[in-house]
Amino acid sequence: MTTYKSSSLVRAVIGLLTVLLIAGWVGLAPSTPSAWAVKGNPEAGKKTYEQFCLPCHGATGKGDGPTGKYLTPKPADYSTSMPQYGEKWAEYYFKIISEGGAAVGRSPLMAPWGKQLKESEIWDVISYVETLTKADK
Repeated sequence: MTTYKSSSLVRAVIGLLTVLLIAGWVGLAPSTPSAWAVKGNPEAGKKTYEQFCLPCHGATGKGDGPTGKYLTPKPADYSTSMPQYGEKWAEYYFKIISEGGAAVGRSPLMAPWGKQLKESEIWDVISYVETLTKADK
């Protein structure tokens, strides 16, 4: 009887650990693009942002970069444009960065960067842009 009880206890503990592991794995896996924004690397995103985005969007993301000053319409100001999209802002920014402004009904001057940047690099940029928005508050 002792063997039966201990093997049942071991199976129960293993079962519980398995459920917890699966639940933890599912909880950590990004299920939506907005989950990736948190997972992006803002330090890596800053480097990519400086190369691809800064000329139009500026060093602080206010749409006042050296090239952006001359564009009509003006590039997005992250301190005002990100909050208006609520919880969907990360998905929106992923689409606009990868497919360009025309893909979301915005300026066709916003280039599609999806062929030049890896998906992870786009999420890094989004993560960095999020820091610009928070810094402004």
